[in-house]
Amino acid sequence: LIKTHKGDKDMAEVVYQQGKATKTIDLEAVCVSPAYEGVFHLYLVCLELYESLCIGCNHRSRQVINKLVSYDALLSSLEGEKLPLSLLRRFARLMLVLYVQRNPSDYVQLHISTQLLHEIDEALDLPRPTFELDKIFRDF
Repeated sequence: LIKTHKGDKDMAEVVYQQGKATKTIDLEAVCVSPAYEGVFHLYLVCLELYESLCIGCNHRSRQVINKLVSYDALLSSLEGEKLPLSLLRRFARLMLVLYVQRNPSDYVQLHISTQLLHEIDEALDLPRPTFELDKIFRDF
């Protein structure tokens, strides 16, 4: 898995493991350099995986992914002007799933205005249809 954190230059850095060594690369360099094309595609797939794991109320995976992709790294990545749109889209989706739609079961109070049909009829003073049943019960 690839980890993303905010670097010294207020830009996100990608940390990945190559063999036994751990490498840290600037995110813009990963996107631009043909030498890191494989790392870039792996990074896109990891972001999709992180998003898929966070959908719903999966709190454990959210805690793990918060450690892998920090909030500051997401914000600074979304502000990146040189990043490709495919990467920005994945960052936006991950931000949405991790922080915006955090608790979809939160209660939202809606004001619903209802009236009963007989209240509407009385208020508008509309003619009421007569039914055969009305005539039967009237005589009873």
